[in-house]
Amino acid sequence: MKIIKLWLLRHGECEGGQILRGKVDVALSDAGQAQMSRAASRIEPSVDRVFSSSLQRCANWSQGYAKEKSLECQLVEGLEEIDFGVWDGQSFEQLYQDYDEQMQAYWCDPWDEQHTPENGESLLSFQQRVLLALEPVINQVAQIEPDTNISANMSSNTHVNHSGETEAFVPSALIVTHGGVIKALLAHVLSTGQTASMFSHFKLPYAALLSLDVYVEGDDIDNCQFCLNWPEI
Repeated sequence: MKIIKLWLLRHGECEGGQILRGKVDVALSDAGQAQMSRAASRIEPSVDRVFSSSLQRCANWSQGYAKEKSLECQLVEGLEEIDFGVWDGQSFEQLYQDYDEQMQAYWCDPWDEQHTPENGESLLSFQQRVLLALEPVINQVAQIEPDTNISANMSSNTHVNHSGETEAFVPSALIVTHGGVIKALLAHVLSTGQTASMFSHFKLPYAALLSLDVYVEGDDIDNCQFCLNWPEI
């Protein structure tokens, strides 16, 4: 069994105002860029790799951050936000005018496929997509080896942190993604099952940052054990 650390960062504030953002591809605002940079400054020690949703509100910042840190950034298909179908990209004001009853039913029980918006993605399919996308990410991070150039006299299972202290090497990665993706993963990690509360009553602010210690055994995410570190401040 191998231990890795995953940092999960939600994107910051976006342009476009009060709209329902699923797979609609909108840019970060200047404030959103700053929010993410402030959040990432709390990551200690530095991560070994960066993974990101391909949507620009995640990808553009992630690629810039990785370049600044001289890290590889990989855009991962499957880490995009849920597809809200005909609701996607519309203002909340318009949605509650046109789909008030359907919206209320969806947020009361988003797991019920009958409440899925037209042409949208069911919550169960979404969670399965997210977990499937994360499996190769976890496996890639688990295969990262320490930088043997840090010190010729240092054991291969240690590294030096920013305080100059020697610690056991734990490979780590930053995953930049969306609120829905993080909630879908947490529902799996915390074994909440198909309860509405994780999606309807749990708010993740812009640029929310948390981390998971993952105990990896085999290639299947169902064989992993997770420890949630919350919050990271």
